[in-house]
Amino acid sequence: MLITAHMQARAGFLDTGAQPAIIKTMNLPQLSQILADAAKKAYNVGGLKPEISYPDPKFGDYATNVAFGLAKELRAAPAVIAEKICTSIDSPLVAESSAVNGFINLRMTEQYWIGQLHGVTPSYGQSELGKGKKALVEFISANPTGPLTLANGRGGYLGDVLANVLAHSGYHTEREYLLNDAGHQIDVLKASVKAAAMEALTGKPQALQESYKGEYITHWGQAIAADIKRRQPVASQNPHDLEHIVEEAVREAGVLQHIIGQLKEAVARMGIEFD
Repeated sequence: MLITAHMQARAGFLDTGAQPAIIKTMNLPQLSQILADAAKKAYNVGGLKPEISYPDPKFGDYATNVAFGLAKELRAAPAVIAEKICTSIDSPLVAESSAVNGFINLRMTEQYWIGQLHGVTPSYGQSELGKGKKALVEFISANPTGPLTLANGRGGYLGDVLANVLAHSGYHTEREYLLNDAGHQIDVLKASVKAAAMEALTGKPQALQESYKGEYITHWGQAIAADIKRRQPVASQNPHDLEHIVEEAVREAGVLQHIIGQLKEAVARMGIEFD
């Protein structure tokens, strides 16, 4: 639901200089009582505690099967009972009610949802479920072989929210990014940058069985090639010596460290802090 400044002002969130509005809302037991009152008004039955459920949103916000429980006592079809109870519902926070195959579906007013939002505080949902327990949440953990992807970003927010929920539930929660900055994938990264630099220097494509591709690889290769050209003539170098020169230049360029720095910056921009 889109909450506009107008709606916030009506709910008393914004200082408009006007008298704050009285927030009208209800909890589920109160909604159940409204349905019980409607059933009593329609059929003079008391002592009901209708159960509230969540239907398909296309039918409404809440639903109840109270009519089915009354069918035997009233000797009437649930569909008929539901229709009559619907016409007896009296609440300014119920925008509309409908009877569908014996179920009663309710759609709430805008004011109801504003009231629900107004009741959400920093302690909302807090518990001691995990008190005295530890929880380690590892997420993102992308290899430092290139920029973060959209999938990494999605996993980042999912992991951070999960960690927040655990912490809010009393767990001593730690967030971990497992950084694998050694091994085969890092070797492939260095070989890919080296191949891009060799191609920029010689004009000949370099064949690799496994490599990373992307603009960032080409950029690094071209930057390293330009640096080598500034320092020494390339045409006079034999292929073996040139490869050695490029390997050293790749190492000195600190490609891996630069990518790790980019990953840290991206995570910081996402507002995620790891322990």
